[in-house]
Amino acid sequence: MSSDQPAATPEQPKHRFSNREEVRQEVLQLAKKEPVLTLAQKILDIQANVPTVKKAGRNREHNYSFLQIEDAVKAVNKMLSSRRLIMTQNLRSWETVPHTGGKGYIAKIMLEWTLEDADTGEKREYVVPGEGYDTTDKGTPKAITASRKQAIITIFNLPVGDNPEAHGYATERQDAKNAAQAVAGRKIAEAASKGSASAIDAYSQETQSNKIKIGRPESFNGHYISVSGFLAPQLQQYFNDTSAKHVPAKGPYPTFWKLAAEYEQGLIKLCEKLGIEVEG
Repeated sequence: MSSDQPAATPEQPKHRFSNREEVRQEVLQLAKKEPVLTLAQKILDIQANVPTVKKAGRNREHNYSFLQIEDAVKAVNKMLSSRRLIMTQNLRSWETVPHTGGKGYIAKIMLEWTLEDADTGEKREYVVPGEGYDTTDKGTPKAITASRKQAIITIFNLPVGDNPEAHGYATERQDAKNAAQAVAGRKIAEAASKGSASAIDAYSQETQSNKIKIGRPESFNGHYISVSGFLAPQLQQYFNDTSAKHVPAKGPYPTFWKLAAEYEQGLIKLCEKLGIEVEG
């Protein structure tokens, strides 16, 4: 080899970037990338940002408000989409049972709601029951709607309407209960003093205070029930809470409460707890 030829130099390592500008651009691109959130973090983010949903539905006959399923879905739907979350359902169990009194039926359904992250495939399952009363073919759809609404409220901690505890709800409730007991006792005493047969029976027959009768007038079409008998103050408070309508005595018919059929099971359970016999 000729001494005039230059000595071979070692091969220089190849760099990813040829200049500083490329390095700066790469750093900027990395900074723009959002961190990957877990499913739990996305749920927490929704819970922290979901707005309070008002009870826009209105039952004019019984004068009470309720949360519509459309409003519950609307409150979280965009948040789910923006975070690439999918909510699906799977049937666990389904049955129908005759309604108390022989009018209509109750559809009982158990749905498993799955919340899935489309980015990571992470999933969470929630089993939520639902019930729906009807006299035709709407019991099951009502049960599905009940389960869906409750799932949304539970999973995303959806605030509905005002927070009663923020206004001393427990104290107000007890005060209302005590007032209801006093008013009920006073009204019965006044009615008895005026010769009311039902009020006199209430005083003279101790067993009367431990029994109510549930009826199903045809004119109610299965949507409501009638509740009669001498009612304990706790039951009267229950009727007030469920916006039941008090129907005064007319002709041969005694006074009674007109209660939405969907609240009957709660009434029966309350009677069982209070030791009150239920007929009908």
